This record gives sequence, C-alpha cells and structure tokens, in this order.
Amino acid sequence: MNRPLRAVFLLLLALLPVAVVAAMVVLTLLRSEARVATLRLQTEALMAVDAAAASLVVSEAMRPVEAWRSFHRARQAGGGESSVLVASPLLREAVPPVLLHLEWEPEQGLSSPQVPPAERQELAQIYASTEQLAAAAARLLMIQQLELPWARAWEELPALPAADSLAVIPVDGGASPEITDNSPPSLQLRWANPTADQEAQRRSRYTNEQVQERLLNRSQGNIYAYNIDPEALAAGSAEAVPRVGLSQVLWLGDQLLLLRRADHGQGQGEVVQGAWLDVAAVAAFCLGAMDDLGMPAQLVPRRPDEAAELPLGSLPLSLHWQPPTPQLTAATRSLLLLSGLVAAVALLSIIALVWLGARLAERRAAFVSAVTHELRTPLTALRLHADLLADERIAGDGERRGRSVTTLRAQAARLASLVDNVLDYARLERRRPPQCQPLDLLALLHQHQEQWQERLRAVDCQWHCLAKAETDESWMVRADPDALLRIVDNVVENAVKYAVGSPSLECQLRRQGPWLVMELRDHGPGLGGRALPRPGERSAEDAAGQAPGIGLGLELCRRLARAMGGRLQVAEAQPGLRVRLSLRSA
Repeated sequence: MNRPLRAVFLLLLALLPVAVVAAMVVLTLLRSEARVATLRLQTEALMAVDAAAASLVVSEAMRPVEAWRSFHRARQAGGGESSVLVASPLLREAVPPVLLHLEWEPEQGLSSPQVPPAERQELAQIYASTEQLAAAAARLLMIQQLELPWARAWEELPALPAADSLAVIPVDGGASPEITDNSPPSLQLRWANPTADQEAQRRSRYTNEQVQERLLNRSQGNIYAYNIDPEALAAGSAEAVPRVGLSQVLWLGDQLLLLRRADHGQGQGEVVQGAWLDVAAVAAFCLGAMDDLGMPAQLVPRRPDEAAELPLGSLPLSLHWQPPTPQLTAATRSLLLLSGLVAAVALLSIIALVWLGARLAERRAAFVSAVTHELRTPLTALRLHADLLADERIAGDGERRGRSVTTLRAQAARLASLVDNVLDYARLERRRPPQCQPLDLLALLHQHQEQWQERLRAVDCQWHCLAKAETDESWMVRADPDALLRIVDNVVENAVKYAVGSPSLECQLRRQGPWLVMELRDHGPGLGGRALPRPGERSAEDAAGQAPGIGLGLELCRRLARAMGGRLQVAEAQPGLRVRLSLRSA
C-alpha cells in the first residue's frame, strides 16, 4: 500500500473509534436527558396526586365531631345544649370518594349519620331523598356483614388529647389564637403507614402543609367553634368538651378507611369516627390532578410492609405509571445521524481499502514474479553466450564468435531497458515527476533514430519519420527528454515483440491546436480485440511464451505522458497498432 492510501487508511481508522465514541456519548446524553425528564415528571405527578389526596384527607379530618350524628342539638355559650335540632351536613351532602361515613362504639357497634334512627326517618327525608337513605342503609348493612376488626383499629389509632390542652376559640370573633403543638388534632395529618418510605414523606410534606394551610385560612373561626366558656373549662367541666384524635388512613381487610378517635363530650366515652373510602373513586379523583401531564397512570394499594417506588404520603397507595417515550430533538437526531454516517463511511472505506490493499499486494507479488522471470531470460542468454566465447573450441571460428557478441549486446540492451522501465515505474509510483524543459522534438528523434532503426532491422522493419516544419521552432515542446525517449523506446520494443512481419514503424508529427501530436504506428496484428495488459498481468499468449513481457511498457508510457502534462492514447489501426502522444507546445 503506497503512502496516500496508507494515510487515508490511517485517517479512516482513527475516525472510526471517534465516530463510535461520539455516537456512544450522544446515546449516553440522550439516556441522561430521558432519565432527568422522567424524574421531573415523576416528581410533578407525585406532587399533584399527593396534593389531591391530602386535600381529601384534610377535608374529612376537619369535620366536627357532631357531624357523625344524624341530628344533634346546637350548643349554647358556656358549653350547654339548646333544644334546637341541627341536621348533620353529611346527611345533606354527598361526598363522591366516600361510600359512607361511620361511627363505631364498643357496645353499640356501627352507625352512620347518613342512616338516621327510625324515629328520625321522617325528619331526615326533608334533607335527603328516600333513594339516598336506602342506599346508605344498604351500604351500612354491607360493611356490618364484613365484620372488620374495629377493636384492633381503635387500639392502633392515636389517643385523644387531654381536655385541658385544647385551644379555645373566642366567641366574639376576634383574632384567631395561635395554634400550638396541642392544637385541634383534626388540623393535623398522620401518615397512613408509620414506617412509610422517608423519601415519599419528604416529597409529600410540602404539598400537605400547603393544603392544610389553605383549608385552615378558608375555614378559620368555623372549626371547633364550640362557644366553650373558658371559666367552665377551668372549673373542671372538661368532660363536656368534644375531642378528636389524629386521623389515620388504614386498610381493614380489603377496605380503605379514614379513621380517628373521638369523644362527643357527653360522658359517653370514646368512639371511632371515619369514612369508608371508595378506592376506585379516590384513585380517579387523585389521578385527575395529573391530567395535564398526559401520562397514563394508576394507583394501586400498598400494605404497610410493602415497598413502593412512588408511594403517596397521604394514602396507603402507590403511583404506577408508564413514563413517556423520550422524543429526540432535531439537534440530537442530527448529531446521532452524523455520527452513524461517519462510522458507516469509515467502516466501508476501511473495508474497501483493505480489499484494495490486498489487490495491490497481489498485483505487486505478480509484478515482482514477472520481473524476476523477465530478468532471468536475458541473464541466462548472457551466461550462455559468455560461456561460448570462453570456449577454446570456437576460438578460431570468427562467425560464431560474432553471432555470440551480437546476441550478448542485444540481451544486455534488453536487460538494461527492462531495468530502466522498472526504475522509471517505481519513480512514478513515488510521485517523482519528470523534469520538463523546452526541447525540439524533431531534433531529438533524428538524434536517436539510428538506434531504433538498428533494433527494428532485426525483425525486418524500417523506421520512417514524417514531419512538416514551417519554422525551426515549430516542433518545440515542454517535456523531459529521458521520459520522451523512454516512451519511444517502449513503443519500438513493443513493435519488435508484437509486430513481427510489419514492414515499417511510422512516426508522424503534426500540430493540433495547442498540442503537438506524435503518432507511432506499426502494421502488425495489433491487439486483436484484447485490452491492454496492466503491469504484472499477462495474457494467455504471454504466459505461453509467444510474447514475452510483463505488461509494463505501454502503462509506463501512459504515466510518463500524464506526468509531463500530456496524454497517450492506444488504438487499433487496422492493421496494426497506433500510439498517439500529445504534448503541449513550448
């Protein structure tokens, strides 16, 4: 492989790993961008869903303890009760994610504010339709038949705060008191799973606090505004103060409930209040908060001992979603396409160069073999005739000695011509151009025509040079005299080899615009429709020994002509072969 091909091969070999590394970098960056985008979308989705869940939990936890009674008597200032019956807001309104609001007492069992006692049924129909009351009664019967472990839930729920630690909201509607650590517990949230993922709690804490603060500001003065007389509370009537504990979302069996401890403040003891949640409706309500993100997702139950990738902080549920497929930007797509194209071109070029190098190596090996064979033939003849001249038996035979000397000279000339052709070809391969200078082409031909005539007479062929000069400088060209003589020598040698029987080798000079054209034509068999052999490639006839040579002469002539800024054309002459050399005038 010559130097230019070797340089291109090394360049492409260096570009291939660069292109591969560039493609890997692009893919790594793409994966990193997709991972960052996925994490950002996960955070946004989890915050939106957890905020919706927290709003649902807080809205239920903020309800006063009397709301779990279908009808209750209004409280008076100082803590007493009036004779006015007030209907529970739960009897009058429907909360879609809540199947039923429940109250459990250890002795009396389950009850619901949406299912009033028999003596209040007629009054309840003022606030709710018969269908609503019947549906609530059916749901109460259904959950009673499930036999859920209410006693265990009561034990797991946080204890009620002490009555003397409650904050008192004044009746006169003055400034709201500062809520301390012992503030009404319904304004606080308890994690559904005390051992839930710490990271989920951290992500959800901010949204939960926002929701609680928003709801607190909106309802300030209405939560637990029980008109309690501070003097009565200080006098020891704390048992008359309603109390509630921290709300907690629990799984009881397969049912999801939001529960808390409560005390109506009437000396009846503690009860469990809560809401029976519809898991499907809760999931739909929470997932509606991420509709603008356009991502398919679902909420699945999460037990306390289960680990989840995206757990909610407000509910024992976890978010499962399919992250969107990352879209390639135009710049990333272009860079990836360019890297792949460079890698493909480099790989294909390396394959082509390897194949070309193998072909060149094969041709070089054939060329060296042919040159060795051609060198051996004249050397063998030189040795043979040298031995004959040294033989004392022909010392007196002048005719035989003369033929041997003539043969020695011819073989030496042939050997010198072959060596010169090989050296000139190697010089051109190394990009060493001929040294061009102005010269008289016709004078150069006349100066050396005698040696060509002598070479052609050996095969009964004559040299004829035809030229018509208008002035003494009409045949001036820019050429290298050695290269020009090498071209004519090779054409003459070609005629001696292949044009046996040709009566003459004609050399004709003429002008053709800025070109000076020299045509050399013999009258032999020509190419016979065959293509010109390339260096080191011999035809079947050549291999059989009918026409010795290595296919180097005419190829060398073509390269020498191109190196001098001219061109050489070989064509059939019918009969014979025509070699046309065009050179620029000086």
